[in-house]
Amino acid sequence: RILFQLGRLYGYAGDSAKTLAARRAAAAAGNPNAIFLLAYLDLELAREPAGRCSAAARMRLAADRGNYSARVSYASYWLEGRFEACADRASHADVTAYVADAAPLADGFFETRLVRHLADRLAAVSGAQARERLIEQMAGTWTGLFRRYDASGALTDTVPSEVRI
Repeated sequence: RILFQLGRLYGYAGDSAKTLAARRAAAAAGNPNAIFLLAYLDLELAREPAGRCSAAARMRLAADRGNYSARVSYASYWLEGRFEACADRASHADVTAYVADAAPLADGFFETRLVRHLADRLAAVSGAQARERLIEQMAGTWTGLFRRYDASGALTDTVPSEVRI
């Protein structure tokens, strides 16, 4: 973990060579944050399928090791079809599990919307059973977000702080 943080420090200082070296060392030591970050950068820069597949494999490793960003990003890219050419791409069940595991960790309105959107898209691919499972696992994640307004726009009341989905 210290190597990943050192990489951040070098990055903030503007030393790209040292930040890359520290993050590569952190990834080699098994840090899922560093593995995800380098895989993400490589995926965005990849021009050929082989480069995308190598990055996808590392992003999947980070997701398997519990990295929230890797789980959400892998699912998004998988749904976009970016990994279609990859022989070892994750199965629909694996990607659905990534989203389900990420759901309770979604923080804030937009992250929660993104995870629900991914869950809905994955459910559309596989049917209603996957969606029901994800909704059950997401129960309780919407807290304190709902307020009611009258026609003039004045706040009338607040829905209870925890809304079960």
